[in-house]
Amino acid sequence: MTDEEAAAEALSIDPGRSSVVLFVGTKGSGKSAGARQIFDSWPADRVVIDVTGDARPDDPDTIALTAPFPSQLPEPDHDAGQKRITAWARVDPRSPTYEHDQDQALGLALYPRHRNTLAWIDEYGQAATAAKIPPNLRLALNSSRHYYLTLLLACPRPRHIPTLTIQQADRVFIFRLPNPADREVVAENAGIPLPTFERQYHDAQRRDKHAFLLWNPHDRILLNCPPLPGIAHRGPRA
Repeated sequence: MTDEEAAAEALSIDPGRSSVVLFVGTKGSGKSAGARQIFDSWPADRVVIDVTGDARPDDPDTIALTAPFPSQLPEPDHDAGQKRITAWARVDPRSPTYEHDQDQALGLALYPRHRNTLAWIDEYGQAATAAKIPPNLRLALNSSRHYYLTLLLACPRPRHIPTLTIQQADRVFIFRLPNPADREVVAENAGIPLPTFERQYHDAQRRDKHAFLLWNPHDRILLNCPPLPGIAHRGPRA
């Protein structure tokens, strides 16, 4: 398999099993565009937790929700031909309950626990920190397979997120990280020798501004990948 084929295959996430997929990189590097491609192709229930308002789903049947959020997703109306639920959870960063609201929104994807659900947290660095993991998120990171949950987590500064995220990730997309401390955190928690990581990272950045590294912890492979399909031509949204 070529690097190009591996990059395209990386966007294909099996909805029949739970995965944690992490995207890290500065704004404009391609992380949210990659997450959106996976989100758009997901065939089952979907929840996007959106702080900026940039991640609204294209599905015209999207349910728009604001805090306080319900305790679980509604059931699809099968009589009306509805096959899945798509929920857009808008979280207001000005709210005094901001952190709680984000974690409450994640509960939508956890319950009911018998349904295969994808949750995309577009500003993951604001949902959890290295010092504090809210309860629903801790449950999701540690026990996603028991809740049929797949997580898409996008953030610009891996140094500031819980290290558990990198350790639990099934795939890590590494876009532009200009701060060496961020690269060191990824390499250390993924178990990649830092000289190897740095060499491949700089090779990718010289290749293209939207090129990225793909870390597969199961196979212990770090791939140097070209831009994700379509991103180089239209440019990433975030």
